[in-house]
Amino acid sequence: TLAHTICSSSSSSSSSSSSSSSSSSSTAPAPNTGMDLHAKHIGNAGAIALGLALKNNTDIRMLKLYDNQIAAPGAIALAQALEHNTTFQELALGGNQLSDVGAVVLARALERNTTLLDLELRQNQIRDDGAVALGNALKINAGLQTLHLHSNKIGDVGAAALAAAFEANKTLKVLTLNSNCIGREGAIAIGQALGKNTALKELTLHNNKIDDAGAAAIAQSLSSSSAGVDSNSSLTSLTLNDNRIGKDGAIALGTALQQNSTLETLQLHCNTIGADGAAAIGEALKTNKTIQTLTVNSNQINHKGATAIAEALGADHHSVVVTLNLNSNRIGDSGATALGTALSTNKSLQAVQLHNNKIGKTGAEAIGTALESNAVLQKLELDKNVIGDGGAAALGKGLKVNHKLHTLSLWDNKIGDAGVTALAEALERNKTLKELNLFNNKIGKGGATVLAKAISRNSALVTLELERNNVGDEGAAAIAQALGKNKTLLVLSLGDNSIGDDGATSIGNFLGKNKSLTTLSLSDNEIGAAGA
Repeated sequence: TLAHTICSSSSSSSSSSSSSSSSSSSTAPAPNTGMDLHAKHIGNAGAIALGLALKNNTDIRMLKLYDNQIAAPGAIALAQALEHNTTFQELALGGNQLSDVGAVVLARALERNTTLLDLELRQNQIRDDGAVALGNALKINAGLQTLHLHSNKIGDVGAAALAAAFEANKTLKVLTLNSNCIGREGAIAIGQALGKNTALKELTLHNNKIDDAGAAAIAQSLSSSSAGVDSNSSLTSLTLNDNRIGKDGAIALGTALQQNSTLETLQLHCNTIGADGAAAIGEALKTNKTIQTLTVNSNQINHKGATAIAEALGADHHSVVVTLNLNSNRIGDSGATALGTALSTNKSLQAVQLHNNKIGKTGAEAIGTALESNAVLQKLELDKNVIGDGGAAALGKGLKVNHKLHTLSLWDNKIGDAGVTALAEALERNKTLKELNLFNNKIGKGGATVLAKAISRNSALVTLELERNNVGDEGAAAIAQALGKNKTLLVLSLGDNSIGDDGATSIGNFLGKNKSLTTLSLSDNEIGAAGA
């Protein structure tokens, strides 16, 4: 039936075109430009029918067939359609069972097809043979811009074959190879080929095993000063997360960044670069003027590595980094203090993530002080630290005068009523904060009451997360009263807060007066039939 629909769409378009000159009052139907059939269990039979229908169709531009139990026979039919179709642009076949056989036939089709722009083949049990075929096809194909091959079983041989296409291919812009079986030899081949490529913009290799040697080879291709080595001048995004990269690999990347002038995003999380590797990247950031996103969470960089990166972010070095992720690095108060010092003068950072870093009151005080003068930071995440009431008070002091921050996340920070009181006082003055996350703290009815007072006066906050605290019925009643006055809050979470029927009734009574709230969560409380 679906195949018949596609055939009908094509013939309808054709007849409409031929009759348009004889009837000026009739309007041709709009072409069916896309079809989403993912997870429909169409199997090989459905794919074969669709392949036959697509051969001569000129309307369909996009077809999503991922998660459909399609194997090699279905891939063969779709490949035959690609050889004939002259308008098709996007084909998503991820999460099927194409194997190398399916990849090989699709590769042959790519050698002839000139219109397909995006091919998605993730999680298809494709190994080296399939990757070799696709690599050979890319040497000839002059149209494909995006190729997704993540979550397959491609090894070094397949990676080298894909890399070999880099010099000849002038159109591929995005290649994802994450979660394969690529080791250092495959990464070395990719690094050597990158220097000869002038088209690729995004390369994703996370969750492989390229180690320091592989990282160094890729780094060398990004450096413009490597004697006798071609350098890449097109890549803007490089993802190397979870690749067994240590200090030496990070040092090589840092050296490359001092010369490279195109890379904008570098992701290295879940490696082991340590403090020395972080220091090398920090040193590079002092002169690099293109890196805007740096992700080095879960890298054991500790306070020394954080301090090195922070020093590069100070005003003296004119950093252009916009997003910084240092989660899970045990930077402690010392590292947080260094970052606070940098934030007080930094003019580029808009988002900073510092989850799970053993940051206490002292570190939070430095960051709070920075908020008093910082005029660019929009998002600050300090979740799963130990800032307590003292740290919350310092952040509240900064918020009173800050006019830029719109998201503050402080979940799981041992903040009690005293800390939330300071934050509430800030909310009465602050005109820009839109999201406040206080999930899993120690806020009771007293804290909820002062927070409610702030909500009734605040005209900026749109999301308030208070799940897993202990506001109880009295706190819920105070917040309910505030809802009757507040005109901007859209999302309120009060789940797991020991709220019973009385609290739920109070909220229900005031909901009718509130005209803005769209989402209210009261899950995991003690609300019975009366409260409901």
